[in-house]
Amino acid sequence: MTTPPPTTVGAEWLIELTRAALPTAAGALCLRPTTGAPMRPLITWGYREAIRRFLSSPIESEPAFRAVVADPGRPLFWEDIPGFRGGPTARSLLAPAGFREGTSMALTRGDELIGAMHLSFDTTQVPSHARAFLACLRPQLIELSRSAAEPPSTALTRRELDVLRLLADGATNRRIAGTLGIALSTVGSHVEHIYAKLGVSSRAAAVAAAARDRLLR
Repeated sequence: MTTPPPTTVGAEWLIELTRAALPTAAGALCLRPTTGAPMRPLITWGYREAIRRFLSSPIESEPAFRAVVADPGRPLFWEDIPGFRGGPTARSLLAPAGFREGTSMALTRGDELIGAMHLSFDTTQVPSHARAFLACLRPQLIELSRSAAEPPSTALTRRELDVLRLLADGATNRRIAGTLGIALSTVGSHVEHIYAKLGVSSRAAAVAAAARDRLLR
């Protein structure tokens, strides 16, 4: 029998804690594997396929989610976001599924978005302790997201994956430095580390290895 990874086990425990404390009808814990990548659900429950697909899409461009990211220290409910209840996401996606209220909470490390928790309720009567409970849970969710996002030392780091992605796009070291806002010498170091970890000696071979190992999904 396959043992679930520690991240999944930890997420399941936090989700069970949340469901015991709040009358959630559905929810999702989403993680962002690398900088700039779309978030992907780690665990979901109670959502239809259409909503799961929505959560796997680049929702960072959604105005409502931008509001959540702009205020990462607390969960935002529908009522906290002007116009959300009558907007397209609630009206066309969430309400038809039976949800009457919901909340999203950004999980950040510094200024970097590394995940989000979404909860939906089939009633507008959300317990008064919901905000405080989720705010207390947030540090544990961030730690879980951070652990999931950071690869082991034998794998490429988040920054090395960023560099590799730009290498695959044909970017020069100078362009990579400008895009990522890092020194040219730092780019060179990242490239050397990428070559060493992938066991290659050229850009073309690095990109081929990345495609083979599906590192740039």
